[in-house]
Amino acid sequence: MDYDIRDEVPHNLHIVTDNDEEPKTEVQNGPAIQTLSFTNDKPGSYTYVCDVHPQQMKGTLTVS
Repeated sequence: MDYDIRDEVPHNLHIVTDNDEEPKTEVQNGPAIQTLSFTNDKPGSYTYVCDVHPQQMKGTLTVS
């Protein structure tokens, strides 16, 4: 999954899971493209957020 940071403020991508491993990128100022690779064999919906702006920047990732 690629995450495109288009502005100059810090952002990251953090996928919230139900286990101890929560994949996330480092907080980084843009512009930049971050790549996050992970494996999840359990189908379901998972929330993703920017740790710096969790109320404004969030969404859902669906694993089928």
